[in-house]
Amino acid sequence: MSDFTFLQDQLDALAQQGLARSLRTVVSAQGPVIRLADEPGEKILFCSNNYLSLAADPRIGHAVAEAVRTWGYGAAASRLVSGTMELHRRLEHRFAAWLGKEAALLFSSGFAANEALLRTLPERGDLVLLDRMDHASLIDGATAGSARFRRYDR
Repeated sequence: MSDFTFLQDQLDALAQQGLARSLRTVVSAQGPVIRLADEPGEKILFCSNNYLSLAADPRIGHAVAEAVRTWGYGAAASRLVSGTMELHRRLEHRFAAWLGKEAALLFSSGFAANEALLRTLPERGDLVLLDRMDHASLIDGATAGSARFRRYDR
């Protein structure tokens, strides 16, 4: 018997319930319409975070290419460890000015922002209440923080 029999049984059970998920390969630029590797024709993408269709905008592509030439790519470590890039500071200042705020802090994703917010702002003695159906980023942040955390059903 394989050490992975239990896992395979679980995967089989998910498949039988119609709950198995798999990765699909996108072979086009990300946008409101995409092409998938193993399916003919175009598909409308309703689940994208690319709301403004900027992921394939040539102006963004040129700006990114120029930034890579000037600043390189990839982080050496976190901002607190190896320092923050001047480019990031400028972007945060411009974003804060655009919003009419004193400062802004940008995150790499909505997940990271939600998780950081709920991990750090509520303090010991606070109570965080979240709907059971709330996004995992909120639940992860609340459980990692020092505040009490409770889920409720609608």
